[in-house]
Amino acid sequence: MKKIGKIIFISIILSLVIGIGFVSAQQFQSIRISTITAQANVTGGQLAMFVEIRRRDNNNTASNISWTVPAGSGWTLADQYILLHSTLTQSGGIRIYTDNNAADANPRYGGSFGENNGAGLISTSSNTAFLPMAWLIQDNVSNPQTGDPQTSYSWFYFKDRSQTNFWSNADTRDYSTVARAGYGYHFAQGPDNYGAMPSPNPIYIEANFVNAVGGWTYRTTTLRIELFSQ
Repeated sequence: MKKIGKIIFISIILSLVIGIGFVSAQQFQSIRISTITAQANVTGGQLAMFVEIRRRDNNNTASNISWTVPAGSGWTLADQYILLHSTLTQSGGIRIYTDNNAADANPRYGGSFGENNGAGLISTSSNTAFLPMAWLIQDNVSNPQTGDPQTSYSWFYFKDRSQTNFWSNADTRDYSTVARAGYGYHFAQGPDNYGAMPSPNPIYIEANFVNAVGGWTYRTTTLRIELFSQ
């Protein structure tokens, strides 16, 4: 009988311990909270950029971006690409656009810029006619597939600096931003589609010749790549 009594006594003690622990866990109460701010001010950093023009067929240096293409062709890659060297370790970035109403534009666009007109290649025969252009940035040199920016989201329509709401509008800012410090390089349309890409980076250019007139020349002398701080 004594042994049975001991077992019963131990069992009661264990039940009490387990029960007390369970009740304690269920009755959690916060007594006091201390809140601390942690902040690091980072010094130094650099914003730097320079560009080269290279031929797509052999990667040799070139002097400009050019096409030789039949009238009626669709989106066509330029024979050259831009090789972008950059360091973005301060607040800022790189943007790309045409500036077809600038003093050094030859020809200057003669139509109404509005929201979309006047960006790209302007006809030297009729300065109200233009051909849209698009750009794409990659992490390595290759020959990418052309694409319509409406459906191929790694391609970005060129915007012109004189278009309405250039840079103040979220869409035009998105289409014009090549890279941002702290985010990386803009590999696809959208405000979140940035990624780390070691410099240098090729930027490929295409234009849409579906409405081009045979015998005409289309040109922009103001394709700008701009390093900026914020």
